[in-house]
Parts: sequence; structure tokens; C-alpha cells
Amino acid sequence: MAGDLWCQESYCTADNLPYILDYGESVGDMHISKNIAVLRSSAIYEATRNDDEKILLKIAHDGFEERLKREARFLEHLQSQEIFHPMLPKLQSAHVQATIEEFPHGKTVFRRRPLTYAVFDHVDGDIMREMLLKNPQPWYQHSAWMIMGLTDVMALLHNQEVLHLGLCPESILVRYDSENIPRPLLMDLGSVTRPEDIGENWSSHYVPPAYIAPELLNYPRQPSRQSDIYGLGLIFYELLAGRPAHEFRLRRDQDILDAIQSNLISPINRPDLTNEVLAIVDRAMSRDASSRFSDFLTLGEKLMAVFPKVPAEKPPRKINWNIIGLIALVVFIILLLFATAYFLAGNQTL
Repeated sequence: MAGDLWCQESYCTADNLPYILDYGESVGDMHISKNIAVLRSSAIYEATRNDDEKILLKIAHDGFEERLKREARFLEHLQSQEIFHPMLPKLQSAHVQATIEEFPHGKTVFRRRPLTYAVFDHVDGDIMREMLLKNPQPWYQHSAWMIMGLTDVMALLHNQEVLHLGLCPESILVRYDSENIPRPLLMDLGSVTRPEDIGENWSSHYVPPAYIAPELLNYPRQPSRQSDIYGLGLIFYELLAGRPAHEFRLRRDQDILDAIQSNLISPINRPDLTNEVLAIVDRAMSRDASSRFSDFLTLGEKLMAVFPKVPAEKPPRKINWNIIGLIALVVFIILLLFATAYFLAGNQTL
């Protein structure tokens, strides 16, 4: 149902609850089909525009407009440099009649509420949190392939001197290809900040408390590439263990943060996993940032040493209408011949 979401956190006062749109409501020339995810800083919808073209629409919550603008401008920069990655969403212009360079993000009003939004190519899939509700413990090889793909796209972000600082299952969209292999899409880029700008660009409200790196909890905050490795390590743990490293359901934020500080994480306890795999997860989630992997390329190399290579995605089969038309014509001629023969045989009998 559309309207303000109930929230028990201290920052969710009555006047700043996120407003969630419902099926059939319109934002400018876009029409909401369904809500896909509600993140801490935005909501993601499947929508249509421009003669029923399917799109993904991300709308910032009040107070998080600048974060969405940074994300859109960053993606526009990558696309203008022809830097594309299959695990990054493809940005569209916020306005159909304008270019992406002119309007990487847009602004409109809905029921007297100003809304900041960005538009992306449509992708058919589920947010990873929803996927985990359906299947809390995916096949370990599928889990590893998703993490290997995410290490690659995160390496791209870091090469652009951009930190995420908010990796969690809610930030990832998962689609399944024609061979039922999960393909992750980094649907939310977190804080989209350089390390030196964290004071201005990062907020603990961007990410669920259970996924905040320990070094971001105390002042002075010391973010680094290892902070993102910690976040991906938590996701890998959750995929393999079938539960979050830090349980967050029905717990106060402060209780979760205390658990992160004490680093109390239960072992995965899976006899089908090798010690090498468990060691990779443990190192990625190390409380000490300097003990984690130095970068995502190193983490990716370790994963490739113990897991098979991620299968290349096969392009979808295209329907060859010429062949189908030819087959239909041949079938029609055969039926016509049979009908003619039957008719002639009947006349001879008479």
C-alpha cells in the first residue's frame, strides 16, 4: 500500500518517513508497476514510460537526494567514457526528450512532495534480500559466482577512486540467465564517495547497521577499500551460512553495532566447504581492516583459485521468423496436397 512506512528507528520521525508509491500511481510521465525494494536512502520501482517501455525507477527518500545525484552523475560519467559493466545498472536520461548528459537525474513533484529520481534500463530480477527469503542458502557454487562477479564490479569502482561503504543484500539485484545461473547487478552504489569526502558524503543511515564496517563506527572514521571488502565478506558469509553474520531482525541498532564491535560471528559449520573457502570468508570479514585482502582483485584471484570460472553468459536465442515462416509454408503445402489427394480419391470412388 502506498504511504508512509512504519519505522522504529530514532531518525524515523513522523515528518520524514519515506513515502512509498503504489501500483498505478504516476510520477511525471512514468507509471508505477510495482515496488522492488525499499532501501535506507531510496526506493526502487518497476515502471513504464514512453509507450509502455519498461524501466527501473529509483526515487530518493527525503534528505538523501544528493546521494542519488552523485550516483547518477557517476554512472553518467562512466557511460560517457564508454565504460560499461554488466553488473552496473545502465542509466537513462531522466527526461525522454533530453540527453543523459543534460539530465542524469530528474526532479518532479508528487502530491506536493518534491521527488528526486533516476531512471535505468529494465532488468528482470529480485533484490538479493528477497532471493534469500525464498532460498536462504543458495548452492555454494552459485554463491561464489555471485561474489566473484561483485568483486569485479567493485574493482571498477575502486579504480575510479570511489568507495561504496554500504554493500548489503538490499543493494544487489539478482537475475537468472537462460541457464539458471544467478547474475548480480549492483543496483545501489552506496555513498559514491572518495575517502577524503566521507565526512560530507557518508551517513550511517545509508546502510543497515548489520553491514557497517567496524572502522566506520568510531571517530575519526577511517574508510578504505578494505571497508568494502568487509561488506562483501558479510554477504558471502550470509550466502554460505544461510543467516546474517550479525542478526538484525527485531534488534535495536545499538545492539547490532555492539555486536560488530565485539566481532562475535558464529562459524559457518559446513562440511561441504573446504578450509580454503572458510579462510577467504574469515579474512574478508576480519575486524582489523589491515588483515583483510588488500583489494578486490586479490580477493577475486583467491576465489578463482578454489572455485570454477564463472560461466560466460550465453546470448538469448533469437526467433528466426524466416525459418518459422518457411516451415509453416511447407506444412501448409503438405496439408494442401493431402487434402487434394483425399478429394480426388473421393471423386474416383463416386
